Amino acid sequence: MTNPYAPPRAVVQDIAVSTAGIVPAERGARLGASILDTFIFGVLVYLKKLIGIKVVRSDGSAVSLGRLIWMRNVLNWLINIVPLYGVLDSPFIFAESRQCLHDRIADTIVIKS
Repeated sequence: MTNPYAPPRAVVQDIAVSTAGIVPAERGARLGASILDTFIFGVLVYLKKLIGIKVVRSDGSAVSLGRLIWMRNVLNWLINIVPLYGVLDSPFIFAESRQCLHDRIADTIVIKS
């Protein structure tokens, strides 16, 4: 006798995936790609320092790393799913406050350093 309140059961067969023809990348190539990624990221980070600007809270206090990453970048990336958000975000720098939409969301401003 089966329990009428038991969850349904299903039999699922695993599908064997053929790894024939898949060759892992060489260690040297992986290392080179990692170094290149680090270099590109470093250039992007320090480019703003060379330009002479930095991000702070709207009251002028230091911005926390969490706010910088989550509110200003990750949340902004997620909102980019909304059609035309990316197009509308940047023109807000022409407002009197000079804040993009992502700056307003994160309560940050970009100032001369």
